[in-house]
Amino acid sequence: EQAAKVKKLEIKVAAPQKTLDTSTPVLEAAQAEWEKSLAAPQLKLEDWFSIGPFTAKTFEAAFDTAFEPEKEVDLSRTNAPDGLKWSAQPGYADGEVHNGLKGTNSATYLYRTIHAASARSLKLFLGSDDAIKVWLNGKSVLSNKVERGAAADQEQVDVQLQAGDNKLL
Repeated sequence: EQAAKVKKLEIKVAAPQKTLDTSTPVLEAAQAEWEKSLAAPQLKLEDWFSIGPFTAKTFEAAFDTAFEPEKEVDLSRTNAPDGLKWSAQPGYADGEVHNGLKGTNSATYLYRTIHAASARSLKLFLGSDDAIKVWLNGKSVLSNKVERGAAADQEQVDVQLQAGDNKLL
């Protein structure tokens, strides 16, 4: 009797299962689009740029002063009164400590563009030689007035990328 019940259930399920297993043009198109989105790079990281040092009288003043890059990033900046200009840093590899920045009681800025295929969250792992401030698309996402030597992964911050270009300072 149990076998007969199982057989009836199999017959009853067979027709809806055939419908579910049958591909349609809409389903095939959606599948192709989904597979294409998986193959496309989700993030593209442009090279780093740096500018500095912007000097101040004290450590606190260097941290508290909003130097020009905090107001506007202009990578084409030349002939500035302070003689500083943005420099491409193609050798700055992610995950490595870059401790060649100069200056006492000063601020040096790093900048890069992150292209995101779609809006998404991203965890940043950062380090600094002394204090650190980070902005994404002009909004402060991290500020830590600390005295320390540079090391990898001293700070972690979750950020929300927008689809398209994201400006990380």
